[in-house]
Amino acid sequence: MRIDITSSGVHDLVIFDLPGLIVNPRDDPVSKKNAEQLRKMAARYVRDPQNILAVVSKCKERVTSLDEVPMVDDLAVGDAYDDVAGGPGSKRATWKA
Repeated sequence: MRIDITSSGVHDLVIFDLPGLIVNPRDDPVSKKNAEQLRKMAARYVRDPQNILAVVSKCKERVTSLDEVPMVDDLAVGDAYDDVAGGPGSKRATWKA
C-alpha cells in the first residue's frame, strides 16, 4: 500500500506499508519461496537511506527475543540481497535510531 501526503509549505510524505516479513516459514518449498520473495522486495526499501523505517513487531516479553529486528538489520546491511537492492554500494551504514 502507498499513501501520499502533500501540501504547500510542508515536505511531501510518502508512506509504504510493506507486507509482513516471514521470520520462520513453514518447512515446504512454497512457504520458503514466498518468504524469500518478501525479503527481496523489502530489501529495496530498507536499503534506501532516504527512507525512515518503522518496524512493527508482535509484542513479546523481552525486546531481546524479537526476531524481526535482526532480519531487517540483515536486509539493510547484509550481503544476501545485493543483487536485488542496487549492489554492494546500496547498503545502509545504519538504520537504527
